[in-house]
Amino acid sequence: MLFELESQRLGLTQLSSEYAEQVQEYLVRNRYFFQRYMPRWPQAFCQIEEIQKRLNEEKWLYQQRRFIRYYIFHRSDSQKHRIIGDISYSHFIYGAMRSCFLGYKVDQQFNNLGVATEALKLSNPHIMQRFDLQRIEAHIMPQNKGSRRLIEKLGFDLEGTAKQFICINGKWEDHCRYAFVKGLNEEEFC
Repeated sequence: MLFELESQRLGLTQLSSEYAEQVQEYLVRNRYFFQRYMPRWPQAFCQIEEIQKRLNEEKWLYQQRRFIRYYIFHRSDSQKHRIIGDISYSHFIYGAMRSCFLGYKVDQQFNNLGVATEALKLSNPHIMQRFDLQRIEAHIMPQNKGSRRLIEKLGFDLEGTAKQFICINGKWEDHCRYAFVKGLNEEEFC
């Protein structure tokens, strides 16, 4: 079952493989904008068949409680024609750690318009509750000042720097390690 969330302006939804063309348009439209902060894309990354395969894999990983991606649309776009961003939660750890990693992107045309802020304010609490998490981590390159401001505004604390954490565009890059930690409750036991 796919889940949807709505805010005042936005709709967040998981997508099935039938939306591969919309995902392809979103990725191709933003390829050079995104590549500054992402690992290199393989040659076939934007091909329909590969996108369908990834969407099916994301569905399977969601069923395993290991991954979830929400695509962001304007609420008025009920047919889900134009993706304007996406949020992913990955690397879920359960048991004594109860955490995951957060990733997000916004279409270049909608960057700095509050889309990520609104979407993350909606999805973060939902994910923490739905998956019973204690913390959500976000790893951001030091030079990505806009993303760092956003995460700090959302209550994430800087915990330090992860040296050579992710290979971005063929170069191992340091990342600032942020975390949002659920408030402690004396009645809650580990």
